[in-house]
Amino acid sequence: MEAVNTALRTDIRDLADTVLAWRLTGGLPDADTAAQAVEQLKAHGLVLEEELRTARSSLAPRSPLWSRTGATLSEAGGRLRAPLSARSVGGIVVRAQNLARLVHALLNALDQVPPAPSPVPHTTVRRPDHGPQEAARP
Repeated sequence: MEAVNTALRTDIRDLADTVLAWRLTGGLPDADTAAQAVEQLKAHGLVLEEELRTARSSLAPRSPLWSRTGATLSEAGGRLRAPLSARSVGGIVVRAQNLARLVHALLNALDQVPPAPSPVPHTTVRRPDHGPQEAARP
């Protein structure tokens, strides 16, 4: 799974901020708009969850950051996979706003974790006198 680039992270934050502002701006969206936001936030959240899980693997086990990211991943694991059961606009909005807060938590955690190192590609070099030989890895 490819890492979420900076521009997409900004778009995801903007979506989450828009959803969180729904009640503050005085109006609620219609049920379809709210349900679409739920689905978009779930999809983005799943990608962010996987990215955080990968980045977390580079942290020292039992470090404070390792523990905090573990708590965020645990919360994400259940909430991102739960079906949308609300039927009213208010219920769907609450779900969307809860997901928006979770997406913010995932993004904030990713901002604190150094990116996971890229894997070193395996290459073979041909030495003139000795035939194929595996390249040394750095």
